[in-house]
Amino acid sequence: MYKEIPKFSPDEILVYLRRSRSDDPSLSVEEVLEKHETILREWIERNLDGPIPPENWYREVVSGETIAGRPEMIKVLTKVEAQNIKAVLCVECSRLSRGDLEDCGRLIKLLRYTNTLVITPQRMYDLQDEFDREGFEREIKHGNFYLEYSKKIMKRGLDVLVKSGCFVCSTPPYGYRKIRVLVGKKKLPTLEIAEEEAKVVRMIFDWYLNEDIGARRIAVRLDEMGIQPPKKAEAWCSMTIRKILENEHYLGKIRYYAHKMDHQVVNQEVIKKKVAVKDYQLFDGMHDAIIDDETFYKAKAKRDSFPRIKKSGKLRNPLATMLYCECGYAMSFTHKRGIARFECPEQRRCSNSSIDAKQLMDMISDSLKQNLEDFSVEIGGSNEDIYERHQEKIRFLEQKLKDIEYKELSLWEKYTEDKMPKNVFDNLRKKYEQEKQSTEALLKNAIND
Repeated sequence: MYKEIPKFSPDEILVYLRRSRSDDPSLSVEEVLEKHETILREWIERNLDGPIPPENWYREVVSGETIAGRPEMIKVLTKVEAQNIKAVLCVECSRLSRGDLEDCGRLIKLLRYTNTLVITPQRMYDLQDEFDREGFEREIKHGNFYLEYSKKIMKRGLDVLVKSGCFVCSTPPYGYRKIRVLVGKKKLPTLEIAEEEAKVVRMIFDWYLNEDIGARRIAVRLDEMGIQPPKKAEAWCSMTIRKILENEHYLGKIRYYAHKMDHQVVNQEVIKKKVAVKDYQLFDGMHDAIIDDETFYKAKAKRDSFPRIKKSGKLRNPLATMLYCECGYAMSFTHKRGIARFECPEQRRCSNSSIDAKQLMDMISDSLKQNLEDFSVEIGGSNEDIYERHQEKIRFLEQKLKDIEYKELSLWEKYTEDKMPKNVFDNLRKKYEQEKQSTEALLKNAIND
């Protein structure tokens, strides 16, 4: 049964709009949001005394699967926590979160302990009420189940498209443009040769094989010719050239799942990282080839003849993985006219000069000597004792942080359930927040040490 809407002022309500996978795929994001906005404005006219201010409307145009990937949702939660907001209005509960259970729990906890209602045109949810909270949790979990199910269906459809030769990625390779062609009654995505860019691709293969010049010199030559690099980059770089030389799309093939998302647990957090897949699949594409098989595989054989790992196994660069140019590239170790130097591989673009290797090593040595006093205490004691004392300090701070978080949670419960006075609540909350920030800083320093 729909509960009676409390008499809220319009500026005490936030409106959140987001397109979902369950919406009509033929409609754009703007069309879906406009449709939902019409529904909510009709509800506002029937139930409120006036319109909700424009600054309280949040429209998610770029939507991720988690709260972290939704900038407008983060603004809503920030405003709910910091201001006197009474309710969040949306088309359905699953618009607020269709992420994992961690996201759902965070959302429920924040709305519950800020005493914020969730209102949809069909129902109002008061998360202080046990039955409303269960209903809200059920709606969000259903949204999460639908998300996982729709991802499986979409992957199955992508598999079919790729095996039939369609190009399903969002960005076409350099030398092609993405188009749709009519096959039977369906318009299927594929590639069409962009002739001006295709000429550049052919030149790259020709220079690499017939003029025997490497990726860096090819990049320099293309910049000197005034040819625009891919994706509106400032200049061509050796990495872009190598990717072109390795791309099987130029053979008229479709490369499928060449990368995947790898999940790793670091410091009790799940980190997602994009990694290359060696045994990816190739299928015959619907598009025309730019490079013939003989040329492509000759270039591949030449690349394979220069292994990245030296057979000797000796480290030539003493500062490998440690020394970087301010432009972001790792500094390389070179010998010019018998003098060892460090230089940026993209020096022509960043215009930073090289440095004499001996001069740099002397600077590093002098810096270390100047800071040796910082390590004198540790050198004089037992490493095992120091380590154990530091571990004990970290455990103490972690427990203290948990205790503060428990106090914060209890404070919210007393405020919402026992009707704690607002001024007392604000003072205690400020005190706990300061303690929490101080403890987090001490814990971070202890871990870094």
